[in-house]
Amino acid sequence: MTVLTEQQHNLQAVCAHANESGAHIFVSLHFNAFNGRAGGTETLVGRSAAAVLLGHAVQARVQQVLQLPDRGIKERPDLYVLRATRMPAILVETCFIDNDADLRRYEGREDACAHAVADGICQYGDAAGFRV
Repeated sequence: MTVLTEQQHNLQAVCAHANESGAHIFVSLHFNAFNGRAGGTETLVGRSAAAVLLGHAVQARVQQVLQLPDRGIKERPDLYVLRATRMPAILVETCFIDNDADLRRYEGREDACAHAVADGICQYGDAAGFRV
């Protein structure tokens, strides 16, 4: 028997919804946090080549807008949402919310950041051969 926490139930529900939706991709937007000094933008991806391609496209666009240190793409196949979804999946860590400089850079650029994610998705769609 497996006992699941509330967070695990929520993640299962999110992934089940994504898998049942017919979506071509899964993009999860987050803020990072560590020690108040770490900073930058990074995108976490699973192992698939498609997820890596999607991750690179979105990471480049978000990094252009925020101009924070580029922490790059990191493979994290252990993350539940990246392994339990059946489509290319990424988790974008927009900035470090506990870093004042990162947060100041993000504030006022929320819409531009959202557009950057959308542009990266469109770039991936063009490369992957489907219309977004």
